[in-house]
Amino acid sequence: MTARLELPKNKELPQDVAERLDALPAINVYRMIANAPSCLIPWTDMVKGLYESKVDIRYREIAILRQAFIAKSDYELHQHRFIAKSNGITEEEIKTICSTGKVTALNEIENAICDMAEQLESTAQLSDETASALKSHFSEQEVAELIILTSFYCCVARVLNATKVEIESNNPLAGQDSPN
Repeated sequence: MTARLELPKNKELPQDVAERLDALPAINVYRMIANAPSCLIPWTDMVKGLYESKVDIRYREIAILRQAFIAKSDYELHQHRFIAKSNGITEEEIKTICSTGKVTALNEIENAICDMAEQLESTAQLSDETASALKSHFSEQEVAELIILTSFYCCVARVLNATKVEIESNNPLAGQDSPN
């Protein structure tokens, strides 16, 4: 796969954008976003905010993995497998989350998170049944955070798939518990 956009060099970018890139893990998605320099800092601030949410990191990564699988976003799946493993999600659980058909082999909460992620990615809607399941396990804040997180990563998948960002050969997120 050949990327559709070249990754800009720091010297081609505004100083604040180059400095932000230098402060982040060296992942190609961030450098590709820097092709639109005014978007990089708000984008990475959003990622930071999502990773500071009240929702348990395990649940966040389950949502991202399921959404990325449904979106067929190879780059997103590749990176979030590392983050998921760093946050206690096993390879067997990742295989379950990233399988075709409805996810039913996890616990009730995690199955509901997979339903939410699949629905938001595939229809941009959330069924009343799934919303009720989430509300029975999470506070209003946590439900909002899960929906916002998953919706943001739907955007991430579209950007990655459209630009064909290449997967790094050195796995910069291996051992990391977040993309920031």
